[in-house]
Amino acid sequence: GSPGPWLYDSLQASSSSSTAEVAWGAEASAACAAAAAAAGGASDEGSDEGSDAGEAGQASTAGAGADAAAAEGCVEADTGAGELPEGLEMCVKLMVPGEVASASCQPKYAYLNRPDAPAGLDASAPVEFEVLLLGFEREGYWQNLSWQQRWALAERLKAKGNALFKDKKYAYASNRYSHLLRLIESTRDFEDQQQLDTADSIKAALLSNLALVAFQQEEYARSIEWCDKALHMEPGNAKVMFRKGKALSMKGDYE
Repeated sequence: GSPGPWLYDSLQASSSSSTAEVAWGAEASAACAAAAAAAGGASDEGSDEGSDAGEAGQASTAGAGADAAAAEGCVEADTGAGELPEGLEMCVKLMVPGEVASASCQPKYAYLNRPDAPAGLDASAPVEFEVLLLGFEREGYWQNLSWQQRWALAERLKAKGNALFKDKKYAYASNRYSHLLRLIESTRDFEDQQQLDTADSIKAALLSNLALVAFQQEEYARSIEWCDKALHMEPGNAKVMFRKGKALSMKGDYE
């Protein structure tokens, strides 16, 4: 039940070790503010439809505003996937839509050892974020979702992992796949064989994807472990056997 995605605007970051200030979000800030106002107005109009309909309307209008803002430089991200600096994510989780907050983060909780540090920012220095939260959506607890909702969420998480893998953000892709795998493995309330087969199919695909991610991260022993788990479910999967062979070769194991 991790909440997400969150939409936020990184307005500025400053390094305490330098007198220079790095600002990159002036235009995005204006776009986000406009989108937030538009989303808020539209949400108010839909509140007369009742609590359930009102909640759906808020999600819909916030999403529309988010799309417009994102095109102007705002950011949409899932929490719990490592997409945001840790300190920034902790800050965002405590915010409410429309709130502006400031978060001062030590390097470990900002951009130290991260590949996504803004150009011109010293990743080894503390960073101060100023954030405008436009809105957020909660996925809900897996066990409380209908089967249709579960499969839809599974497809979204898997697609997100695939997109991160395509962008060579392997650690983040692994987080998405692992998160979905934990959800699938926690499921105990299957009602028929078809639901069980669908879950097994998703699980096998996730294990195969995790093997590929580990291989790209040069974690060959881990890749072999994932392959073995996938082959336990689908012994004849040629793709997984090929991936295991490549990992064994990189380890120098040719037997």
